[in-house]
Amino acid sequence: MSQIKIAHLILCHTDPEMVKRTATRLAEFSDVYIHIDKKADKEPFILQDDPRVFYLEKRYDVGWGTWTSVQAEVELIREALSKGKEYDRLVLMQGLDYPIKSDHEIEAFFYANKDTEFIKGCMPLASPLDKIRYKVTVPHFSVCRNIFTKALNVLFRKLNLEIRKGIISENGKNYDLYWGSAQWALTGKCAGYIVDFYDSHDSFNRWFYMASTVDELYFTTIVHNSRFRDNVPKAQVRSGDIGDFMNLDYFKYLPGHIKVFDEKDYDELTRLDGFLYARKMKSGESAKLLDLLDMK
Repeated sequence: MSQIKIAHLILCHTDPEMVKRTATRLAEFSDVYIHIDKKADKEPFILQDDPRVFYLEKRYDVGWGTWTSVQAEVELIREALSKGKEYDRLVLMQGLDYPIKSDHEIEAFFYANKDTEFIKGCMPLASPLDKIRYKVTVPHFSVCRNIFTKALNVLFRKLNLEIRKGIISENGKNYDLYWGSAQWALTGKCAGYIVDFYDSHDSFNRWFYMASTVDELYFTTIVHNSRFRDNVPKAQVRSGDIGDFMNLDYFKYLPGHIKVFDEKDYDELTRLDGFLYARKMKSGESAKLLDLLDMK
């Protein structure tokens, strides 16, 4: 499948051994771009002498679901596009994700779905579920974070203070907001459109300074308001949880946390249809599972 050019973009902040293992595996058939959280020591994450793995010099102090996560992801896209390699596919991953299909299966999947934008979403304002609507109607400080603003965020949530319209207006145009998974896989043309949009829509960007789970809203909103929306698969909304909007990255929620997969999950993961990656996996407790996956 030499006709398909893939770039994997990784956001990470913990478990450097896991990140290096993932990068090594992905570098066998794609380029890999890694953003290491500014709070973390960079050195333990660095692979020596791998020509297909690139580390971003510009690093952000990424808070969960905050505007800095958007900045880091845009920087990853920008870095990949700056190489002039004209990637067919850019795949966003987090540091505890890992491929569950073989290299050939991943290449063949993207070759067969050349134009599909894997970034499912829904309109929170149209949802009958309060918890989804609140994502765009209840304010939440995503920048200027300190003890005071964090306390306000808690208060806003408890009061369910719906004082935002849930629509972005900029230069006479209204943008409907969309919510979906933080992990996506986009064509090179769509990824380039996002960077151009980010650079030229300051007022649009500022709306997200007062939103929660910003990374689940920002990219989904841009794509679903663009010409690329016609190439996005439809989501099957069941529970209204984020699991309804998984793209190619499988995860499983347990009470209070996301499950860490181990070797007992091998059969389940490898039989999944339509998923290429899974999270969470960790270098220690998932080691045997990672060995099994590498033998596929």
